[in-house]
Amino acid sequence: MNLNEKPLTLRILLVEDNSHDRTAFCRALQKGQLSCEITECVRAEEALQYLRSNDLSFNLMVVDHGLPGISGLELCQELLGAKTPLPLVLLTGAGSQQLAVEALKAGVYDYIIKDSGRDYLALLPVVLPDVVRRHGERLAREQAEDALRKAHTELEMRVAQRTTELARANQELRGEISDRQRVEAALQESEEKYRILIENIQDGVFLMQDLKIRFVNEAFVKMVGYAVDEVVGMDFRQFIAPEDVDKVVDWYRRRQAGDNVPGDYEFRLLHKDNSIRVFANMSVGFVDFQKDIASMGTVKDVTERRLAEKERRRLEDQLIHAQKMEAVGTMAGGIAHDFNNLLMGIQGRTSLIMFDIDPAHPHIEHLKGIEDCVKSAAALTTQILGFARGGQYEVKPTNLNELIESNSQMFGRTKKEINICKTYQKSIWTVEVDQGQIGQVLMNLIVNAWQAMPNGGSLSIATANTTLDSKYVKPFQLEPGRYVKLSVTDTGVGMDKKIQKRIFEPFFTTKEMGRGTGLGLATVYGIIKNHDGFIEVKSKKGDGTTFDVYLPATDIQIVEDKRREEALVQGSEQILLVDDEDQIVNVGEKILVRMGYSVLIARSGREAIEIYRQKKNDIEMVILDMIMPDMSGGETYDKLRRINPDIKVLLSTGYSLRGQAKDILARGCSGFIQKPFDMNALSNKIREVLKG
Repeated sequence: MNLNEKPLTLRILLVEDNSHDRTAFCRALQKGQLSCEITECVRAEEALQYLRSNDLSFNLMVVDHGLPGISGLELCQELLGAKTPLPLVLLTGAGSQQLAVEALKAGVYDYIIKDSGRDYLALLPVVLPDVVRRHGERLAREQAEDALRKAHTELEMRVAQRTTELARANQELRGEISDRQRVEAALQESEEKYRILIENIQDGVFLMQDLKIRFVNEAFVKMVGYAVDEVVGMDFRQFIAPEDVDKVVDWYRRRQAGDNVPGDYEFRLLHKDNSIRVFANMSVGFVDFQKDIASMGTVKDVTERRLAEKERRRLEDQLIHAQKMEAVGTMAGGIAHDFNNLLMGIQGRTSLIMFDIDPAHPHIEHLKGIEDCVKSAAALTTQILGFARGGQYEVKPTNLNELIESNSQMFGRTKKEINICKTYQKSIWTVEVDQGQIGQVLMNLIVNAWQAMPNGGSLSIATANTTLDSKYVKPFQLEPGRYVKLSVTDTGVGMDKKIQKRIFEPFFTTKEMGRGTGLGLATVYGIIKNHDGFIEVKSKKGDGTTFDVYLPATDIQIVEDKRREEALVQGSEQILLVDDEDQIVNVGEKILVRMGYSVLIARSGREAIEIYRQKKNDIEMVILDMIMPDMSGGETYDKLRRINPDIKVLLSTGYSLRGQAKDILARGCSGFIQKPFDMNALSNKIREVLKG
């Protein structure tokens, strides 16, 4: 390589403590027209520190062997020990021969020049061309290696980039595959859930095209009683009750045409066994099915629900009817009470006149006629009270079969056009009833049946033991348990629903004006209700009627009834008469005096208490009215009893022996007599109480 071309800039480290030698070295380089970058170090330590703290990319290092401190030789030895990759070292100065030999053996340095003077200046032109050559080769090699490294790096980068792209593409592909697998799995899971849902849902599911069934689930076929293969392909109209076909088809056509019609409705469906079921249909909408549009919907069997709702409405109607009858009964009871007080005045004055008149007197016949009228009027009020929480009840354990037999025989003998059939329950349970009142119930029902069969017919009377649960008796506000059922059935004209709702109302009648009072069935209703029973009616226009009467059974044993005839019995005791009605007080006082009694009068409960407190030792008995304005008979009785726990009280009222009267008797009251009463009945009741 020609040095004059100056292709390179050599980097030279000059370690020389002699400034003259440094200057001479630099001049020699200038003569050689070399472009050099020279770093000068005076001491070996400085050169070593420089080498350690900087890069070692020098082309030539010139070291004076005889440096002070660390000698050039020691510097080279340390560099030799560190395997410093210097390309060329010129070691100058005396004594460099030993180092040169060791360095060459170790292969560390390319050149080591022994200097026994300053002849290295002459050696530079020889050494430097080789340095330049080596430097060029190294530079070319470094450039080639650098280019190779760049190419390799670029290739690696391209490979890495491609690998990354392939990895990304592979990952995306795996992701797509995974997504597709997830979608397919989700679809399969969804289809499985849909299948399980459709198969196990309680509602019937169907697909319909042109009114033909294309798909049904198991619930649907169970509802209609067919198998799946029987149903698919059938016309949907085959399942619908004939009277509902037009409605369902019209709804389907309008829905298909897009009309805004309700999505759900009810219709009657024909079961395979020909029974009628009530179905609720709900249209889900229209879906694609086998490349066509199909209507999808669900149906629910609501037959039991509708029957339950019908039964609930029936029970509600019964409850409302019972409440209405209770209200009317309360009003009727008040009327009967006031009417009985009026009759008591008439009866009492009539009894007083007859007591004093000669039996041969010409007016005696009229007086007896008045008594008969009073008895008829009293019978009418008894009917009203029978409806309005009952007449004067004397309940006792009774065999209902025997009671029916004794009361129905006379009717059978007089009404030959009626065929009476009796069916009695063997070992019938005992009922605790007022036999006269239940006899009246039976006769009213029989007469009602006879009037419903103007051209004759059949009348069935039956009894049965039955046990009723709480659900059955709840509408009647009664207790569940054992009941005796009395059924009276006729083959008469029957009744429609409208009439059935009113038959127990007082004064309601279907007969012509003047042909009936309308109290017969009202009395039946009241008497049975007062016996803690209830009545059910089954009837159809033109198809007869059945009255089912239910009376609670009892475990009380039946005892033989011993009756005696009443005759006037007189006495001499002192009696306190308590009543707020002037006519009752006036008549009552006179009757008691005529029978021999001493009488004290109180026109209110408070007055009665004050009189009794003062004269309790003289008063043997109290006749007490139950209904008074300032203090009721019940409250008066309780306060009198606080004064004397052994007091004897005869309760007298125009009401019946129910409600308040029964409660007062249950608290210890001695007896009860219902207005209107005659002198004989009163005299016997007084003696019964006084002896008790």
